[in-house]
Parts: sequence; structure tokens; C-alpha cells
Amino acid sequence: EGADGTVMQPQLRQLLATAPESLLRDAAGARLCESLFESGDYSGAIYELRHRSQSKAGSTARETQALLGQAYLLNNQPKMARETFNNLITQLTDPARPDDFALAAARGLDTLDSGGAEAAQKNAPQLSEAEHLRRAQIYHFNRDFAHARLHYAAIVERYPQSASVADALYQIGRAHV
Repeated sequence: EGADGTVMQPQLRQLLATAPESLLRDAAGARLCESLFESGDYSGAIYELRHRSQSKAGSTARETQALLGQAYLLNNQPKMARETFNNLITQLTDPARPDDFALAAARGLDTLDSGGAEAAQKNAPQLSEAEHLRRAQIYHFNRDFAHARLHYAAIVERYPQSASVADALYQIGRAHV
């Protein structure tokens, strides 16, 4: 297999096409998606991930959706990426405990709204107060305190009359501890 996995792609496709009931189907499908993603074939990855996401449930489906959102983002399809990332955040089984895939979605949304991954590392994008709070809580729960602080600080700076300012200041302090 090549460094980007392209040599194995035909064999994986053949296995998936000729042995749909194989016990290796899920692993082969996952590896094909990973290979397409690694090789930069985001259109192919999107096709395969969309196909996989229709037949999955639970955390595997959420993982597939997170990869799909990232593939859309890298394939310069911001509308589809935003929709996928928003779905990951809004369809949490327990909104008080956002999972790793909600974290990936928040990062993807920050990248979209900031104009790039590098810009998202430095400043919170211009968002509504509620959206800053939603993303801050996702980051904070997942212990990404630096990004949580960016969103809490944006609330303090951009919405100084808000009732959320006191809590945002408190959470900034907690994030430093």
C-alpha cells in the first residue's frame, strides 16, 4: 500500500462490491474512507462517507458525520460542512455532555466562521452571544480550555451588558485553573 493508501483502494472497493455480507465489510468501508481522505480525494471520501452514514447508528454514525463534515470543509463545500457540523451539535444524546464529535463540529464551525484554521486558533469569530456560549460549553466540557476562553472572552468583550458576562468571567477563571 502506498503512503496515501491509493494502492489498496481498488481491492477495498472490490471486497465491498463482491462480498456485501462479509464480516470485513465495515472495516473495509472504514479503511476505504480513511484512504480516500488521506489521499486528498475528498469527493470520493464524501461519496463513501455519505453511503456509510446512511447505514450506521450510534457513535459510528456520529464519527462518520464528523469525517463527512471535515471532507466537505476540505472540498470547499462550506454550506454542506456547516449543515453537517450543526447537525452533530444539535443531535446530541445528552446536550449537557457533548462528545468528541460535537467538539470536532465546533472546531469545524470555528474554522468556517473564522476564515481558516489558523485564524480560529487566535480569535473567536463574530457570532451571536448564544452561539459563543454554545461553542464555549462544548470546548470547556471537552477540556479544550484555550478555545473555550476565546468564546467566553468574546461574550465579555462583545456583549458587555449581557447577563452571561458574570458566568463567562467565572468560566474564564476556571479554564485557567
